Amino acid sequence: MSARAAPRGALWLLGAALLVPHGGNPPPPPPPVDPGPAARRLHDLTSPPLPGPRGPGGAPSTPPPGGASAGGARGGGYGARRNGESGDFERWEYWWDANDDLLMAWRAERRSAARTDLAVPGFGRAAPSAGAAATQPLDAADRERVRAALLAALASDEAEIADSAALALARCTPVSDAGQVLGPLLAALRHRAASVREAATLGLGIVGHPGALPVLQELLGDTPRGRERVGGSGPVTPFVRAFAAAALGLIGDAAAFESLAAALQLEEGRGDRDVQALAIRALGLLDGAAERSVPLLRRLLTEESRLDRVARAQVPLALAQLAEGGTGAMARGTLPALVALVASDATELELRRSSAIALGRMAHLDEPEALAALRGAATARDAQLAHFAVMALAAVAQRGGDGSATTALAGELLDFLRAQRLTPRGAHGASYAALAQALWTRQPAPSAERVAETRVQLLEALRGERQPSRVAALALALGLADAQAARAELVARLPDEANPVVQSYLALALGLLRAEEAGEPLRVLLRDPRLGATGRLQVARALGLIGDRRALPALVAQLHAAETYAEAGAATQALGLIGDRGALDPLLELAADATLPAARRGFAVQALGLLAEKSALPWSTAFNQGCNYRALTPALVELYDLF
Repeated sequence: MSARAAPRGALWLLGAALLVPHGGNPPPPPPPVDPGPAARRLHDLTSPPLPGPRGPGGAPSTPPPGGASAGGARGGGYGARRNGESGDFERWEYWWDANDDLLMAWRAERRSAARTDLAVPGFGRAAPSAGAAATQPLDAADRERVRAALLAALASDEAEIADSAALALARCTPVSDAGQVLGPLLAALRHRAASVREAATLGLGIVGHPGALPVLQELLGDTPRGRERVGGSGPVTPFVRAFAAAALGLIGDAAAFESLAAALQLEEGRGDRDVQALAIRALGLLDGAAERSVPLLRRLLTEESRLDRVARAQVPLALAQLAEGGTGAMARGTLPALVALVASDATELELRRSSAIALGRMAHLDEPEALAALRGAATARDAQLAHFAVMALAAVAQRGGDGSATTALAGELLDFLRAQRLTPRGAHGASYAALAQALWTRQPAPSAERVAETRVQLLEALRGERQPSRVAALALALGLADAQAARAELVARLPDEANPVVQSYLALALGLLRAEEAGEPLRVLLRDPRLGATGRLQVARALGLIGDRRALPALVAQLHAAETYAEAGAATQALGLIGDRGALDPLLELAADATLPAARRGFAVQALGLLAEKSALPWSTAFNQGCNYRALTPALVELYDLF
């Protein structure tokens, strides 16, 4: 998708290479497939120049954090294969990229610094930064200026401006103000560009007002009125229909159930995997519909449902989302079925992996069958299943429990995770296990002695590690475990690290530790030309986590001077993530400058939406939190890439 789909990090490449065909286990990474005009640019695995005097336009893309690309190694990347092929998709970096927003919970920290009751379920809370350079959030007048600019951008004929504006406007408009934006979003459904129509469809759901339900139901159902809505008499495109399903889920109204169920029934015969997958995920987001959604989802778990196998892999994730909601008891009743799927070698691989992830989100420490299934999967022949199972065990442990029995069980799980780090499964098992140990420490009331012991073990492991990818994972683990004793060592190591990709993860670890003393070296690192777009984004996230606004001038200058989509996308997201009102005027100026190429203005529009975002966590968390990124459809690739 044009400027609005600047990649998050690793998932875009994974999605391009692993769109698994119906009917067989995932093959070695095939050539990228073409999911349609809106997502086509995601599959160009290089970072071409921005349009304008520097050359022709191209695709927004960055290499994954490890540095692999279709053309082999990029400078400094430690994950590239020697034979030049893309792909070690079992790497921990992909898992991190899919879950980092929730794990960092940085928006919640920064935007709720005055609150003492803030907590993201399962992930704990660290003290917010209070440094002299702490970020200054937007006020009400600033938000009105942003909305006015975005409404103007939405009316643009340029697709790269209008599609960015549709999502930006939706992400910063609360339900109470929906009346100001629903009309313009409805008008954008008739835009000449497919990407704008798709963005407007999704935007109707991000706003979250139930008044958009009838329109979205018409689009999903491909009704005559729905076809009129998008300006033509032909069928509503599969991407618009899929995004309409996702939008219904984001609104979350139980009234959407019948439309989603009808779409699934229709697509069981026609087989559009995008509509299937997103209708299933949407069912997991509906409030008050569990008594109807759960039986339907249970039926879809079976092969007799005639679902595409990648779409079926979304079913356990939808059940997990229902189980986490206010009426989760009925969804939790499917736990035995999921345990059986994880435990059986005959289960479709995509479904088995998703079921392991779902058990991590649903099971409790006192449910031995679920724990046994996950322990067994943690030593499975399929390395990706093993990695997902290890992280699922950490998720079960970090929810904790009451009483000495669950305390003992949590301790046993910690011992198991440590053993997985010392005797790892596959090339990346030690990294996953280190991250899992760190997440174990984030229980509501963990054993202080075991937490301290774990922090010491992780720091000692970092000191003795030389392999770059494992160094990066151990640094992040120390940050996730709130190992404050590691701050001085990480700060000292930052400028001396020769690998710029590893440097970017050291920076992120310091951000997780709220190490304000790292502000100056992080700002220096941000200007290092070796860092690359993805690394620069990681460093900017670290500066946002510690609340340091002094990087803003350099990021604004980078957005002005960026020569590739990757560079512009990194600057865009970084400005939004730091979230300081000092970026407002420069971004408004960029967005309104008609002398600039549309792509560059689109990035500025995108950054304005991030800057004024209404929620503590990105709207896309509903789809990418705990996702099975080894079972993607083209529309899911698109959703996972939107930040």
